[in-house]
Amino acid sequence: MLAHKSDQHQLLTGTCPAMTPNEPNPAMPAADAAKSENIVRVTNKLGTFEYDRSQAVHFPGGIVGFPDLRQFGIADLPTEQMSQFKLLQCLDEPSLCFIVLPADPAGCPIDQEDLQEACLASNIIMENLALLFVITIRTMASTVSMSINHRAPILVDALNRTARQYVLSNNKYSVQHILS
Repeated sequence: MLAHKSDQHQLLTGTCPAMTPNEPNPAMPAADAAKSENIVRVTNKLGTFEYDRSQAVHFPGGIVGFPDLRQFGIADLPTEQMSQFKLLQCLDEPSLCFIVLPADPAGCPIDQEDLQEACLASNIIMENLALLFVITIRTMASTVSMSINHRAPILVDALNRTARQYVLSNNKYSVQHILS
């Protein structure tokens, strides 16, 4: 079965019920107690977010540098100026999160042959692919710079909610492509 664009859109737009940032809700009705076992609330510099573990994206091999951390949630960032980015939050280790940039696989800076190779190696059908790039934000004195890692995109199977950060074999892609 192929994922529809709506599956990819829902995964990356934060419209899945547990993938949107929420304010803490101190009073939870008793009827929601069973549901709350799946809810993970994380507070970081960007705000408080709630994630439903049943909607998590599973990385069977972890993320590069974090092989034992496998459950992640995706949320919209709470500021208008960062609306094109998402928060990739580790649900196993709340102190770990990444700013990511969703990209259309058909119009991204990665050649289609390289994307197909990555999908084949990751066991993801191209039609199910949701693509994320990890963003690095550096603050130096009074300036902020951002770079994007084109060399190791995150490939998400939007239908099965599994993902892999794949290091492309083609070395023409930059690990620190500066965003203006």
